[in-house]
Amino acid sequence: MTNAERVAEILKKAGTFYFLSSDGDQARGRPFSYFAMRNGRLVFGTGTHKKVFQQIEANPKVEILAPMGAKFLRYDGEIEFFEDEDFRKRTMEENPFMGKLYNEVSGLKIQFFHIRNGHAEIVSAMSTDEEFDVE
Repeated sequence: MTNAERVAEILKKAGTFYFLSSDGDQARGRPFSYFAMRNGRLVFGTGTHKKVFQQIEANPKVEILAPMGAKFLRYDGEIEFFEDEDFRKRTMEENPFMGKLYNEVSGLKIQFFHIRNGHAEIVSAMSTDEEFDVE
């Protein structure tokens, strides 16, 4: 299992995880649940109309937190946007809710991204139990 697959498994078990960005000098966080694997890398996405998109465009350094019982995953790095029409179409078909939200009729667009130079930690209240890189 690759480190990206390991993080994907943790995110899947968590169900909802927390995506952290910055808005100028103010930290911002929000729940996320969408992720996928593409070419062995984790993929996330957000609407281009959302504040989080503006934030990560201005400052691509982000962090994801996911609960793991008494521990949690901390996964950070820098956003790398990408365009892949086949991936977008497949995602909209596999996720009907997203397909109803992001389409030509609504005019809303989703932007997919990877986290490059990723670093993950498994952390408990008192210590960092494990660290590994994720691409």
